[in-house]
Amino acid sequence: MGIRSLIQRILDLFGYQITGMPSLATFLASRKIDLVLDVGGNIGQFGLKIRNAGYRGEIISFEPIPEAADQLRQVAIRKPPWTVHQVGLGGSDCELDLNVSKNSVFSSFLPQTEFTRGFDKSSAVVHVIKAQVHRLDRYLPLITGKNVFLKIDAQGFEGPVLSGIGECIHSIQGILLELPVKHLYEKTWLFEEAVAELRKLGFVIAQLRPVNTIPEDRASIVELDCVFRRA
Repeated sequence: MGIRSLIQRILDLFGYQITGMPSLATFLASRKIDLVLDVGGNIGQFGLKIRNAGYRGEIISFEPIPEAADQLRQVAIRKPPWTVHQVGLGGSDCELDLNVSKNSVFSSFLPQTEFTRGFDKSSAVVHVIKAQVHRLDRYLPLITGKNVFLKIDAQGFEGPVLSGIGECIHSIQGILLELPVKHLYEKTWLFEEAVAELRKLGFVIAQLRPVNTIPEDRASIVELDCVFRRA
């Protein structure tokens, strides 16, 4: 089964049909987005992607790993307006253990599944650090009055990030989540649970794109990037 067919089978469960694949840049422009919240900024991959696609508005990135945040700041300073907060986001203001992987993109507040260790050797955890975590609504003064797009790539921690959204929800016009079909992290939600939770918040699927595939089954996806719009 091809990737497109697999995506359509998933969408069939929720009554959606694939009629085309508009770009993320088109979505940002259509909603007149002037602030992108980049949760899980890592070293700037997503911010650079939207800058290269033509987005010129403000970016605020959140990245808890000190070394990654330092690299991210060097990228951001060359592509303003773009600011960086060395902090993770979650459901409460607290301090949590962060599992830092050899390839920092796999770092997470959640333990990895057995599948992850075979999926990519660079996912191996090399050390654990204490990281500050804030609720998103702590940053409400920076968000109010803006047309906001919220991107969350928190390696299985997307649910807790959304639970701290508070009054920020009223400014958010779109949300991008990386959602699992095959789980890389323990104690995280199923794809259909995530879709149902976003519907409760007033958002439905606008765009879907495969992120990666199962190494021994290249016709099957591991994760999807899902853009949600206001219903």
